Amino acid sequence: MRFLAMAFGAALLVSGCVSGPKDVGDGSKIDPVDPASLDRWVHKAGALLNGSLDAAALTSEWLPVGGYDGREPTVGVDSKGALYYAARDYSGGKTPPVSSTQTPIMKSVDGGKTWKDVSPRLPTGDREPPRSGDPMVVVDPWTDRIFQIELYDLVCNWVVFSDDAGASWKGNPKACSSLVVDHQTIGAGPPAAPVPKLVLYPNMVYVCVNQIADSHCSRSLDGGLTFESFHLVYPGARADKGGDVCGGIHGHVLVAPDGAVYLPREYCGDAFVAVSRDNGMTWELKDVDAGLGEYGNDPNMAFDAAGTVYYSFTSAKDQAIYLTWSKDAGRTWSKPVRASPPHFTFANHPSLTAGDEGRIGLVFLGTADELGEDRTRWTWHSYMTTSHDAKAEEPTFATLRVNAADDLVFRGDCRAIRCGYIREFLDASIAPDGSFWGAFIDACLAPDEAKYEPKTDCNKEAANYGQGNGHLAYVGRLDAHLFAGERKVSGGG
Repeated sequence: MRFLAMAFGAALLVSGCVSGPKDVGDGSKIDPVDPASLDRWVHKAGALLNGSLDAAALTSEWLPVGGYDGREPTVGVDSKGALYYAARDYSGGKTPPVSSTQTPIMKSVDGGKTWKDVSPRLPTGDREPPRSGDPMVVVDPWTDRIFQIELYDLVCNWVVFSDDAGASWKGNPKACSSLVVDHQTIGAGPPAAPVPKLVLYPNMVYVCVNQIADSHCSRSLDGGLTFESFHLVYPGARADKGGDVCGGIHGHVLVAPDGAVYLPREYCGDAFVAVSRDNGMTWELKDVDAGLGEYGNDPNMAFDAAGTVYYSFTSAKDQAIYLTWSKDAGRTWSKPVRASPPHFTFANHPSLTAGDEGRIGLVFLGTADELGEDRTRWTWHSYMTTSHDAKAEEPTFATLRVNAADDLVFRGDCRAIRCGYIREFLDASIAPDGSFWGAFIDACLAPDEAKYEPKTDCNKEAANYGQGNGHLAYVGRLDAHLFAGERKVSGGG
């Protein structure tokens, strides 16, 4: 298999062309075909390059996760290549009581072909935690400790962790607050200097939550057994916006190799990042969208092996996904560049991962439909994008659709905070061999696929648009060669 870098400049000869290549304005050429008829594209600076990507140069897989139902998926990969997937399971019914939802932790050691449930269990044999809300699984890239965090009764977050690849788990309900908490996230990494007195675990662990209007973070100095009081990160109201209340929903927390902690979020219509360089005690807020604004509530971040930090968001200006980066711990940021293909009319729910310097992977949902008034006709697919020169002034990207063309993942309006029952975010992670993985949900099923019976197949009919007909957990795998050689520590998602 050829490396992706060799493929970026390769043209795919397309049968049926009746005229020569068209100049797209930067010296590149594109064959006169409808880009929406293809399943992969090479693009930069908002223009397609040579129409498509050689099919032999980059391959992907669309793999079911053991037939599980799910929403809001996350995926982690340890240093041995084992995959860990979590998503909220609603197989007990379409709108069950909270107590009937679950979050199985699924593990695969054969590249997503087969999966085993390694969920934490109480002494009774019941799942720990006993019920689920906003699930998340994260693998600390420095230690391979696996963290699972669950929202628990809107007051606490139930944190458990494993140091033996899911064979056993420790933890208790922790990271509690006197206020309502929601949309929690967990991350771990080295401390920043000066170092607090760490016990039992070499890294800091951070939990961040939405507390109705504000965003707050708490830290653990003992690997997640206990947490300190929450510190305010984002005030709910922005003074420079006339005191407008922006809410408290944020993206996933990220801890970089130098100990800097990042919490991205949409902040009254702008893409912001909060950065702490003193182990979560104080935070600096910075607008990173260069006037593009942000549409959506879950921007996402990652760092590469050189310590460069990347930030992805959906622009309010043109509904495309943009990428910006910082190499000075979030003090300054590059000019954002468009990372989704130019013919997409809307792209949303981006999630990032990164490998060697300048090599990034991005997953998202997108559509090339003309978005008219009839929302029942809007069709959405799952995409994976990669770049080997993400720090260039005009990076080159390759994008593949990973689900089948005739098997949608959603039909309806996937533009706002929530994409139906896919909900609010996707996830991405990187394996030791340099391939990268995306956590997805298929919310557009045929009647014989779903655990609870849909009445129609939303791949063919629009009767149940906006809800989806069941929800099955999937992972996408892309041979992106994000590590050129041996795996180095990287993070994201």
